[in-house]
Amino acid sequence: MKSSEVDWYLVYKKWTTNTGIFEYLFKSSPFVTAKYMGEFELKLDYAYNLPIDIEKKIANIEVDQHTIIIVDVDALLGIDICLLLNNDYNIAPILSYNFLFHPYGVVGDNELMERLIAYSGKLKHIEPITYALILDKNRYISGVDLDNQMIFNNQYEITEEDLPELDMLITLKKSKVNFLYSGKIKEDINCYLQYLKENNIIVNTVDLGDAKYE
Repeated sequence: MKSSEVDWYLVYKKWTTNTGIFEYLFKSSPFVTAKYMGEFELKLDYAYNLPIDIEKKIANIEVDQHTIIIVDVDALLGIDICLLLNNDYNIAPILSYNFLFHPYGVVGDNELMERLIAYSGKLKHIEPITYALILDKNRYISGVDLDNQMIFNNQYEITEEDLPELDMLITLKKSKVNFLYSGKIKEDINCYLQYLKENNIIVNTVDLGDAKYE
């Protein structure tokens, strides 16, 4: 299949099948802008390949209807975690990859585009026990030469509008957040976690180690 033949609205709808009340946090921008990546032959035979040690750490996390999950890892790794949480644990993933695809973009590439397509058909329809907000830890990085005319700066930060409001968490009786991350916790999400703690939301941090997609 060629990239121009993809029905991105259908891909988007498959990813949002289980998002429920948190659909407003699901970001459509990658799905809307993927067509700008140009014409190429798609590789869609990707196999689920989450490292065993990460699977074990996720299996050991206590989750119930009063808990939500926030995952902040490499974008490709996050896609596999989406599949695991959705299909094995009935936890609906909410993709919060809030960037614009661009051939010369700092964030997002052809492989991420392909995996969004390939994995959309693998997500089962579920009745979620709770939800997981999936972030891309590489949404902004250091060391990028922004003066290079061949680089399109599509980096971004997480804002309060990208995260569940405190009042909503209280209304939904969500009293705990499990925060799964790799590498150093970024300042934007750390501010949110501290805010939750100050307002009596339990925040449990789970370090997935130097997790990246191989």
